Amino acid sequence: IAILPAVIGMFTVAGLAYWGQYAHQAPQLVIVLAIVAAVLSFIVAWSNARSVARRIERLAGATAHARTRVAGAGANGGAPDQTPLEADEIDEIHHTVEGLRRAVDVAESDRATTQRREDQRARDHAELLLSIVDGATNRLDEVRLPLHILLDNHFGDLNENQEEMLGSARAATEAIDTELVSLRRIAELDLGTTQPRIERVRTSDVVEPILPLLVSAAESAGASLRTEIAPLLPAIAVDRTQLQEALTTLLRSRIAAAAHGTDLDLRAGLSDETRTPGQVEIVLTGAPASPASVHTTLARRLIQVNGGDLREEEARLRVMLPVSTVPGTVR
Repeated sequence: IAILPAVIGMFTVAGLAYWGQYAHQAPQLVIVLAIVAAVLSFIVAWSNARSVARRIERLAGATAHARTRVAGAGANGGAPDQTPLEADEIDEIHHTVEGLRRAVDVAESDRATTQRREDQRARDHAELLLSIVDGATNRLDEVRLPLHILLDNHFGDLNENQEEMLGSARAATEAIDTELVSLRRIAELDLGTTQPRIERVRTSDVVEPILPLLVSAAESAGASLRTEIAPLLPAIAVDRTQLQEALTTLLRSRIAAAAHGTDLDLRAGLSDETRTPGQVEIVLTGAPASPASVHTTLARRLIQVNGGDLREEEARLRVMLPVSTVPGTVR
């Protein structure tokens, strides 16, 4: 069928050559050019038709293997097998493509359903965590009040051991209370009830106020901390208070875990990987990974809700922060 026009053209040229030569009405040059054009058209059409036929045959053979993988698509909600009894290669390809399309639709539907279930499960867990924290906080208040009364209002003589035990109990309740507060904040972040107040700030305005705390932590650990903040960094779009809290918690926990005599390096600048103005990174090198706690978990969540990202290695912590794309005066 593909080369039929060329065949008809050849017969037409042959008739033209015969009757034209017989009647001496067509120029001989026109007849020769028409014959050459018809022959070339026939060769090109034949070559193209064979090439397309071979490629369709190879594609049809490859789809035979794919059909076995999507044979169950009809049972999962797709249309039943409607392949003609005398299907050619194109019908085979069409049937396989339809099967793959049904399989993709089923997979997308399953993925969306799974994602909704996961989101609902995460929300349920956050609500459960919030209710547990509220109950534990109320019970903890019932414990802290008697301890406060016993320690601050002496209703009798307490020996030194009794006062020490009561003091340790009160310190433990205070530590538990701070952890419960962190758990509550994590649950509120997961539920979306707490949103960051994003503003354009300089990186130096975020890092420099917490440097004395970090230097003090390094001195307490017997380590030395060298700091470097690159000049002319682009403004970042973050909640300044939340980010400072998160950086202080993460960096201090790492610095406190450093060995005596360790040289630590804290640098703020553009990312070494991209060197683009799309992100600013704060890198602490030389400090080992610290044990995970509810406070460090909260710090990670705070960085994430501010559009940042973390990469934690054995002796390196990288915090990537988003650069503000809104023009204006940096606050």
